[in-house]
Amino acid sequence: MPIYWREGTGGKDETIYLAGFAIIDAEETNKIAIKMHEEGMTSEQLVRATRLNFLKLFGTITEIEITAKVLGKYEYVEDGTTHIVLRLDNTTYQWVEATPKDLPALQWNKLMVTKNGDTVTMRLEKRGEKWIIIAFENMGI
Repeated sequence: MPIYWREGTGGKDETIYLAGFAIIDAEETNKIAIKMHEEGMTSEQLVRATRLNFLKLFGTITEIEITAKVLGKYEYVEDGTTHIVLRLDNTTYQWVEATPKDLPALQWNKLMVTKNGDTVTMRLEKRGEKWIIIAFENMGI
């Protein structure tokens, strides 16, 4: 369920913004996941974050946080979208990746300038066979 706020008086000067997103369980209406928009977050990221919060209400673990050293950084383009893949010194999560759709702009920029040897902290989400970076921090930048 989208949450909107409006700016203006209702005429031509009115602007309506997506302020947040919520999911309510139809069976157990006390189970509500709400995520408000954060600077740099796309609508797609907002919906994904809300969905993850909703799944957590049922005990589903869908993401983890790790800190690791970058051993390698690789890029490829698929359907016009750049993917950055990191090889990490973590034996469980050795390969992780992200696209600009997965991260807010500032975090994507930090990922782009990350180099081998950097220590990074990230939240990962399992999508199919891949571990996708959904939050990224490089303390060296």
